[in-house]
Amino acid sequence: MIAEPLRLISDEEALTIIGHSLGGSLAIYAVANSQSKQRIKSLVTIGAFSDYHAVAQDTLSTSWLTRLFQWPLSFTIDNSYRPLDVIDRVSPVPLMIMHSRKDNVIPYYHAEALFATASQPKFMQPIDSDHNHAFNRPQNRELLLDFLMIH
Repeated sequence: MIAEPLRLISDEEALTIIGHSLGGSLAIYAVANSQSKQRIKSLVTIGAFSDYHAVAQDTLSTSWLTRLFQWPLSFTIDNSYRPLDVIDRVSPVPLMIMHSRKDNVIPYYHAEALFATASQPKFMQPIDSDHNHAFNRPQNRELLLDFLMIH
């Protein structure tokens, strides 16, 4: 059997960008600053955070050992690619923010901040899962597929 060669994406094909957690936060920055934004059909983030300093403080606050140092240590993290600063430039690409109130890694307030700052078209989709198992639940997969069918 002869394997088919890898087909490169043509200039006419639209892309859907999906990022989870750090990947979602970086995807926001990448799409907002993309020279090829007209080729991007939609952007979906799952459990993304809004600010590197804030997520570092959130993480450091979970341990008694680092709780006292959460504020000064968080500023050792580079915040140059802060999603909150650029998410309004994702438009006109349709944006879907999927996040769970039960997320045990990235608190829900990050999704709320991203959604509040984003420009239209934007969609907020609360989901039911922990941080790393968003698509183990069929209803979460269906929500994603419904969005992708429309956008």
